[in-house]
Amino acid sequence: MFNFLRKKQPCLYHVTHAKAGSSWIYKILKKAYRENVADRIGSDYARIQCQPDVIYAAIFADYNTFLEAKPSADSKCFYVIRDIRDTMVSLYFSHRYSHILSPSIEQRRKVLEGMSEAEGLELYFKTKADRIMNAQRSWVDAGVPVYKYETIFESQGALLFEILDQLQYRYNYKRLNEAIQKSSFEKSFGREPGETDKFSHGRNGTAGNWAEHATPEIEAIIQTQMTDHLKLTGYL
Repeated sequence: MFNFLRKKQPCLYHVTHAKAGSSWIYKILKKAYRENVADRIGSDYARIQCQPDVIYAAIFADYNTFLEAKPSADSKCFYVIRDIRDTMVSLYFSHRYSHILSPSIEQRRKVLEGMSEAEGLELYFKTKADRIMNAQRSWVDAGVPVYKYETIFESQGALLFEILDQLQYRYNYKRLNEAIQKSSFEKSFGREPGETDKFSHGRNGTAGNWAEHATPEIEAIIQTQMTDHLKLTGYL
């Protein structure tokens, strides 16, 4: 059982990329560890510190960028990856319909509004995938713990117990279990996984949804530019 009065733990880093369950995992950790979880980091690397007992979650970074933040030698870290095909589909629908508006998102949305869904998806597969694939590859090559979003989601979040155990990072079982239960897809969005709402941040949730949107042009991109990467990351 985790007790904040016990000896302090090293800091913990949850690193990932866009559309790999970052908000969901952050929400669980925040409910379980409360004030010991910093506000989600995203790409604001200047806020990555090395304070003991603090969890820095939802960091979007490749491995070298993460190292540049100078994590302490005894810190704990895990990386969450998602199938690049589902990532691209989810990213497109997020930018097109559900992402909170910011100047950059507003600009992207205006571009996408002038395209058909197929055209927009093809654009994202062509222009948005490389950066995320490079980040994924950097973590796989680094040999640090890498976990699939799909496996965590399929476990309904329970795999986080195993992840924390493997990292030897203490937790309060009851508190973490309650956080997982309260953050389920059904309770968060009022739908079962697989029931689609393109206007929701939790659009669909299930693995393999990309296939429903794969045009011949997108399938050609996957075949010529993503096959080796999908094998490397364990999705083929």
